[in-house]
Amino acid sequence: MQLYISPPLFAEYESVLNSSKLGLSKRSIRSALERIRAAAHAINPGRRLAVCLYDDDDNRVLECAHAAGADFLITGNKRHFPARWKQTLIVNARQFLEQTASIKF
Repeated sequence: MQLYISPPLFAEYESVLNSSKLGLSKRSIRSALERIRAAAHAINPGRRLAVCLYDDDDNRVLECAHAAGADFLITGNKRHFPARWKQTLIVNARQFLEQTASIKF
């Protein structure tokens, strides 16, 4: 199982983690971003999508999944995405765990 990230996604993660709503320390934010960078495979999607109509930023997530050939896109806001995009199934965390429980990683 691999984690993929694109520059626009990393920028969004950084922005969200720095939100005053979360109240995270600069050290925690820096640590989280370093862990994401270390664990993820960087990918530069070459194709722009306009599939998600509610929030254009969601298209950046879909572009990354598409470029990576991802089997799953795990999100907390499934309603903003199609049920599937090409080979990528859009699931929430619970669904992902249920569908992959028997897979040996």
